Amino acid sequence: MHWVSAMFTFLPFWSGCARWRAPRGSAVILVLGACVRPPAERLCPPLQEGELVITELRGKGAAGAEGLPWLELRNASGRELDLQGLRLRFRRLDGGAELGALVRRAVALSPEGRAVLSLAEDEARPAFAAYGLGEEISEPWFAAAAVQVESCEVLVDRVLHPPLPETGTYALGEPWPAAELATRNDLPAAWCVDPAGTPSAPGTPGQENPPCR
Repeated sequence: MHWVSAMFTFLPFWSGCARWRAPRGSAVILVLGACVRPPAERLCPPLQEGELVITELRGKGAAGAEGLPWLELRNASGRELDLQGLRLRFRRLDGGAELGALVRRAVALSPEGRAVLSLAEDEARPAFAAYGLGEEISEPWFAAAAVQVESCEVLVDRVLHPPLPETGTYALGEPWPAAELATRNDLPAAWCVDPAGTPSAPGTPGQENPPCR
């Protein structure tokens, strides 16, 4: 994980949506309003630090579900997982706004397997995605951000990424044994642009990333 603890302190996880409201004659203030989604049952996937690793990120692309941002997680635990209850946070690198989402249904992930989480709504997610976050995150995540994966109180993985490329994806160069992934994705030099795919469907979602040259 990329650690910059002094700079980034994540707020408690909210299931609500952030909304801006400007009362008459006053400065703009931030108000938390409730989402239409009901509170989820508290489920905690049995994960320890480094057992689920962020390996690829895609920013906003072309129109349609395939053009929405997504991220890829690789199972480095050596056992089958169910991602229901997993929390994701996206926070701007300047310490400003934060987005959060929860995996609200069963998502099976085999040992060494990869799961793509898309910003599409779950029922309209692209074929390569295992789950859609779009019902809780209604805007593209930040161009440069701290991305954090949690299972209740356990910080499973954390990556700080620079502005995401307009073409291709930001990917952890592979191949690496699962046991080395959590260490490797701490290193900025281990990440690079994955130019594979097409302009409308870039990267290698759900597949091994090419090595960084």
